[in-house]
Amino acid sequence: MLMVKRPRLWWTPCAANCIELMLEKIGELPQHNNALRKAKKVCHFIYNHGEVLALMQTHTKKDLICPAPTRFATAYLTLQSMYSLKQPLEQMFTSKEWENCSWAKKADVKTTKPLINVLRMTASGTMPGMGFIYGAMDKAKEEIAKNLGNEEGAYKEIWKIIDDKWEFQLHRDLHASAYFLNPRFQYSGNLSTHLEIKLGLLTCMFKLVPNEDDRIEADLQIDTFKNKRGIFAFGQGKSSIYDRSPADWWIQFGDKTPELTSFAVRVLSLTCSSSTCERNWSTFSMV
Repeated sequence: MLMVKRPRLWWTPCAANCIELMLEKIGELPQHNNALRKAKKVCHFIYNHGEVLALMQTHTKKDLICPAPTRFATAYLTLQSMYSLKQPLEQMFTSKEWENCSWAKKADVKTTKPLINVLRMTASGTMPGMGFIYGAMDKAKEEIAKNLGNEEGAYKEIWKIIDDKWEFQLHRDLHASAYFLNPRFQYSGNLSTHLEIKLGLLTCMFKLVPNEDDRIEADLQIDTFKNKRGIFAFGQGKSSIYDRSPADWWIQFGDKTPELTSFAVRVLSLTCSSSTCERNWSTFSMV
C-alpha cells in the first residue's frame, strides 16, 4: 500500500529473515533434523552440568555455543563448532573421568555454512548489504554444490529450498540493480550477464530517478562506469574497491558521472536486513 501511495518508495523484505527461513526449511530435512537433535542433546547435557562444562572447557579451550543474530544461524554455527572441536570432545568423553561414556558426534555443516556466511553479511550492521546480497546468494549456491561433490542429487533439494524463498521474498529488482552497481562485482571479471540484472537496473532507475533528463544522463553514464573510463580508469579505483564501502567508492570516483553516482549511492546505501533492530533472542534458547 505504501508503494502505491508513494511511487518513489521501494519496499523489500528483510534478507536476514529470508535466509533464516531457508535454514529452517533445511533443518527440517531428515539428515539435518537428526544432526540438530543430537547436537542439542549434547549441548544441553554439557551446559546443564557444571562439572561437565568445566571438563569441556579444559579440553576444548573454548565454548561450543556460537551466538549469532538468529536462531537457526546459532544452531548451525554451533554444529560447525562441534565438528571443528570433534577431537578434543572425543578425548574428553573418552577420558578417564568419562571412560564409560561415548558421546562423540559428527555434524555435517557443508550445506549450511555458505548460507550462514550470507546471513552474517546481511545482519552484521557494519556495512549496508544491499550491494552484496544478489552476488552472495549465487556464490552460496555454488559453494553448496561444490561441498557436496557437484552431485545434483545431493544438492538439488537444498537448492530448491533456497530458490523457493529467494523467488518469493528476495528476488527484487533492487537487489539486481545493487549487484550491477557494486564495483566489486562489476570489475571482478565474472559479472553475471543475466537479462534480469539489466531489467532490474532499468526498473530501479525509472522508479528512483523521477527526472527524465537525469535518468537519461544516468543511463548514458553507465558505459563510462562499465568500461572504466575517465576517473574510473585510475588504478586507485580498482585497488580500493575492497577498502571502501560501495557507496563511499562512488562518492570518491563518481565526480564525472553525477546523475549515475547519485542513483548508485542511494541504492548502495540501503540496508537489506532489519535484524540489527531485533536482537531480542535468548542465546541459549537458540541451541
